[in-house]
Amino acid sequence: MKIRWFLLAIIPFLFCHNATVAGPDGDVYLAVSHSIVENGTLNILPETLPLEVPTQITRTHHAPIHQNIGGVLFILPASLLAVGTHIGAIGIQGMPPRFYDIGYHEGLWLGCVTYLLAMLSCLMIYRVARLNHGKASVIAALLFCVFGGPLFLYTVFYPCNTNLPAAFLASLLLYTLHFSNKQNKFSWVLVGAVFGLGTFVRLEFAVWLVPLVWAVYSSDRPENNPWQEISKRIFWVGIGAMSFVLPGILIKQIIFGQMGNSYSIQMDLANLSKSYLMLFGARNGLFVFWPVLLIALLGYVVSLRKNSPIYHAMFVLLLFLSIICGTIIFWNGELGHSLGQRWFLVGFPCFVLFLSRLFDLSKRHFYWLLTVCVACTIWALFLWAAYGVKWPFPGDVSGFLMPVHVSRMFHVLATYFPMFCKQILLTAIFPKHVDLFWLWPLFSLVILAGLKLGSFIDPEKRFGFGLASIAMVALVTNMFLMRAGSRGEQAYQKVVAQNPQATFVARNYEVNFEILSSMVDSMAFFMELGDYEHARYKKDKALSFLSVEAPDQLDNFRKSCGALELRKELGWYRLFPEQVHFELLNWYQSALADKEKNRQPEGIGRRFLY
Repeated sequence: MKIRWFLLAIIPFLFCHNATVAGPDGDVYLAVSHSIVENGTLNILPETLPLEVPTQITRTHHAPIHQNIGGVLFILPASLLAVGTHIGAIGIQGMPPRFYDIGYHEGLWLGCVTYLLAMLSCLMIYRVARLNHGKASVIAALLFCVFGGPLFLYTVFYPCNTNLPAAFLASLLLYTLHFSNKQNKFSWVLVGAVFGLGTFVRLEFAVWLVPLVWAVYSSDRPENNPWQEISKRIFWVGIGAMSFVLPGILIKQIIFGQMGNSYSIQMDLANLSKSYLMLFGARNGLFVFWPVLLIALLGYVVSLRKNSPIYHAMFVLLLFLSIICGTIIFWNGELGHSLGQRWFLVGFPCFVLFLSRLFDLSKRHFYWLLTVCVACTIWALFLWAAYGVKWPFPGDVSGFLMPVHVSRMFHVLATYFPMFCKQILLTAIFPKHVDLFWLWPLFSLVILAGLKLGSFIDPEKRFGFGLASIAMVALVTNMFLMRAGSRGEQAYQKVVAQNPQATFVARNYEVNFEILSSMVDSMAFFMELGDYEHARYKKDKALSFLSVEAPDQLDNFRKSCGALELRKELGWYRLFPEQVHFELLNWYQSALADKEKNRQPEGIGRRFLY
């Protein structure tokens, strides 16, 4: 119970910063959520269309969405609650102007949802870890993995994302595997439903199939006919998983009229040649931004043979996750909200358990290990201050560029250390929303009431309650999707009627931004590393793809390549800091005009301190 009170005590610290709708791909998730609430459709075509460029639509007349939008299930409650509280706020006089903005209410509720997910994740991991590890070890590991890892950052500053729900579902799956009654078939249905929901939210959640297979095979089974029992478990797990696999298929059919995913186009085994940078690189390296996670892995390596079998399964899970992330373009980008590889949030419970084991094994050197973890946590917070948030810099300075080499990170931190300290302290001491302090006890009471209500539920019936809740979510989701396609077509016809001069181009990929910018960024990444062979390979592959899917964009891509080559000739250290190919094309046009007049091409419009 003490850890619950601790988590409740940090509510003011979390909510005084958390009234934003920011997050990786948050604009898309919010657009889908708003479209569902307002129009009952997945079609996020804007009401007013641009006339200067054709609007991209799919063969089913929907706006192409490359993201896996199942995570909107965790954003919808905030959108719905924001409508209600905003209506109530209109009748309250004398509040700050932002209090009457529905977006502000949505940000507050998103903060509430993300905090609840993070808190429940910690509680479930704590319960699982305490089965094998000491209390002090588990609490220390949990705190360091939260504040020195990704959970704290994405809870407080990026609430509108689907990585945190994936971490919550991973914790729930692990908790269910350890505490549910394995002799009850409905427990296996629940396990399958949680796994299916996880893949519905984030595709990389599929790596949890490894511990799931281990649990199906290793749990108690009769000696006379074990394979019959295993077959039954697979069947019930499949039944549960299909409750969310089906909606995932329906969404693809509704939006695109076919199966597939835009991320699959960007997956490439050639990226594995530089995949070590995904873990140890200065751009987005997992262990560079969050070194405490590397220390956590030592908890698995030390006394390897004495590990519990589930720990071997979790290590294989992380290995598969590394391979998947290493083949995709995601880790190449300039932040892109991918600070420290947010995909690894799905493996967050594994790192906590490994670090708990390391603290248990290091009882003689407990405080030395504690000191190292504190240093790693401070390092992670300062890196976030440097690269994860754009502080209000003087003039038109935008912040810091991500370097290619880790040594330059030390240079940035050493040079601007006083500024980082000042900004972090100011943020902590002077909260952004201190005038709404009355909301803190309100949120605390709601959460405390929820915890108290949960304590009255018979532990044996909690899993049944969880299964009923997930089944209800699956039922409502499937019922909504059955008519979402026709409603999306109606939304398209309405937009066409309101924009008779607009033109459309049929594509099954979001080419203008997602595909083109990623392709250009991939080329720039390899060119910065001096790997021109892979850069040419990326260029040829992109040209081949565009010639089939978007031939009208071939010229823009070739110009983008020319811009990168020109910047390389000019000795630019970073070739694509804008991260948007439109800005790169504008610069290229201006640079060519300067060259014709024998002038030195100017830098980009935004300035960076480093």
